[in-house]
Amino acid sequence: MDMEGKRMNTRKQDKKPQKEKAGRAFGFSIRGQMLIGFCVPILFLVLVGIISYNKASTGLTENYEQSTINALEMTRNSLDSSFQVVR
Repeated sequence: MDMEGKRMNTRKQDKKPQKEKAGRAFGFSIRGQMLIGFCVPILFLVLVGIISYNKASTGLTENYEQSTINALEMTRNSLDSSFQVVR
C-alpha cells in the first residue's frame, strides 16, 4: 500500500501542472492572449495612422508653400506688366 499511495500522489501531482498549462501559450491565459490579439492590430493601425498623417501634413505644407510662391510670382509679373504700360 505504501508504494501505491506514493504512485497515486505522484500521479495527482503530475496531472495538476498539466491541467494548469492546458490552454496557455507562452504562459498567458486565454484572456491575456485575446487581449494581446486585439491590441496588437489596433497598435499597428494607430502607427499607420500616425505615419500617414505626418506624410500628408508634410505634402500639404509643401504644396501650400509652392502655391504661395507661384501666386506671388504671378502677382509680381502682373504688377511689372502694369508698370511697363504706365512708363
